[in-house]
Amino acid sequence: MPSKLEITDGMLYHKVYLLDKRGAKLQNVKGTLFVMLSASIFGCMPLFSALIQAEGIGPSSLLLLRAMLALPFLFFMMKVKKVDFKLKKGELLKIAAVSTVGSAITPYMLIICYDYISTGMATTLHFIYPAAVIMGCAVVYRAKIDRMQWISAAMCCVGAWMFCSFDGEIDPIGVTLAISSGFVYASYIIALEKSGVDKIHPFKYCFYGSCSCTVFMFIVSIAGGSLQLSKSSKGWLLCALSSVAIMVIAVMLFQIGVGIIGSQKSGILSTFEPITSSVIGILVFNEPFGVKSAVGTVLILLSVVLLESSGKSKQAA
Repeated sequence: MPSKLEITDGMLYHKVYLLDKRGAKLQNVKGTLFVMLSASIFGCMPLFSALIQAEGIGPSSLLLLRAMLALPFLFFMMKVKKVDFKLKKGELLKIAAVSTVGSAITPYMLIICYDYISTGMATTLHFIYPAAVIMGCAVVYRAKIDRMQWISAAMCCVGAWMFCSFDGEIDPIGVTLAISSGFVYASYIIALEKSGVDKIHPFKYCFYGSCSCTVFMFIVSIAGGSLQLSKSSKGWLLCALSSVAIMVIAVMLFQIGVGIIGSQKSGILSTFEPITSSVIGILVFNEPFGVKSAVGTVLILLSVVLLESSGKSKQAA
């Protein structure tokens, strides 16, 4: 019969193990909610874009102002939170590359392809990225992808496509740009985790990321002769609100979420974006919510349930 001390030690070990396991589950839930909330905020981009462009600001200038106007807020928050501005060797290059790809190049590619194909078709083709994230992790990083993840990725891709339509002519340049934007965004999601920038302080990552996007979009706007600044206070206010919501809150939540749950799961969960866009379309623009949109919503929600149940069964094993 074991001694009282041995029983106590065993019970203590078991209690610590349960606490660690419970803590891991809570962290997983936190990461999931962060990515879903981030995707929901990104889903507000069509509303912000429509309101801002109505004030005379062009697409490329919109991206420039979105990045630039986030800098004063981020600088202030870093000072208040006493976040060190210093970066380790190689971090600036990593942040610049990752953030520019995700917050500047991807949306700019989508903007360009709108000149060749309809926005519905462009969005549909862009949402190949959840499957592209899983394929990239499997091929490049030899990650083990289970059957449930493939099924979830397929369901969320189909679900996202249900929100879009293939109206208009099919131009090969536009189709190529839209599909490429999906693969580029997938590379951003993967790089966010694999490069290690997901471990950098969120305010620091967003600050230097916004700096990089500002420089990139300024060069693009000047080179293309498309620099347009708003002449109204309303335009500047909308740009500022869009900047804080997307370049600060959404980007920060996504960075933290990817650091917790990984790029594969984040890629799938980020398909909550079209659900938010659809809800805004119904409430603000009086757009119809048909059978296709309902099916798309159900498929995306089911893919999340499957993904979560798969993760729980792995933890239990």
